[in-house]
Amino acid sequence: MMNNKKTAVYSRISSINTSFDIQLEAAKPHLEGIPEEDILYFKDINVQSSSKRESFDKLLDLIAQDQIDTLIVYSMDRLTRKQNEILGIFELVQTHKVNVIFTADGHFPLKQDLQRDSSSGVLIALLAEIEKEYISKRLEAAIRIKKSLKKINNVNS
Repeated sequence: MMNNKKTAVYSRISSINTSFDIQLEAAKPHLEGIPEEDILYFKDINVQSSSKRESFDKLLDLIAQDQIDTLIVYSMDRLTRKQNEILGIFELVQTHKVNVIFTADGHFPLKQDLQRDSSSGVLIALLAEIEKEYISKRLEAAIRIKKSLKKINNVNS
């Protein structure tokens, strides 16, 4: 019986000022030898990981339907930074025996095959959630500083 499952490449950019190029370039070595018709690309543009992501939802549906055997993604944070969502994704890929490949250089060590590394996955999920909180706080601080500088510049004008 022939395997009709596909390889999925998921990429997400959170602003229009960034590009998919780095994410897609990092996936190329993992796609060598796979016929183009067996590769599905999923892209979410200008969305945060906490937003509704149509392509990501389609990907999860195909995984649940046993149509995906490999998921290639740049890094964990392209999927989500929420601990409960990461754990749900881990459970889904374990249940449907999907090999997950993270392509980012220097990505936190996680076996590409999540089925054998669920304890590291829990740790990564927790760290991703903490990172999300720090990013949010840094962004809020930067916005406050920018507003303060704008007020100072207006006063000095």
